Amino acid sequence: MSKYSKALNLLIMHLIPLVLYREYQLFNLPAIEYFRLFILAIFCWTFIEYAAHRWFFHKLKRRTPVLLNFIIFYALLYLITPLAYLNTFFIFILLGYMGYNQVHIRLHSSPISNPIGKYLQNFHLYHHSKMDKIRYGITSPFWDHVFGTIDKK
Repeated sequence: MSKYSKALNLLIMHLIPLVLYREYQLFNLPAIEYFRLFILAIFCWTFIEYAAHRWFFHKLKRRTPVLLNFIIFYALLYLITPLAYLNTFFIFILLGYMGYNQVHIRLHSSPISNPIGKYLQNFHLYHHSKMDKIRYGITSPFWDHVFGTIDKK
């Protein structure tokens, strides 16, 4: 993991409780709303991960910095998300990114012994062996099934 990624993860980890507490003070949403936002954000993150990997990472020669991508994404969310949900939803999206980052690094680093990790590692490494034409999901194969980019191996 790069120093930049470590610093970003550290920043996010320290901001999460502060932002969530501040959001609770401002809007006093019921606990079930935080749970719903968490589930929705993680679901949305899996699509963002798939789409970015399929339609941008392998198509563009030059990548934009992760932080710039998140600033653009936040600006778009600001236009379509009610204020009471905006920061909480965004924080949960960032949690999805942190999870993805950790999983992706682990998938490339060494053999994994648990069954789910082994499945994801084989799934992702097969993607690299097939000229990046299939299996774009990293933390989940869900969107590969939806868009038909899963193979029958």
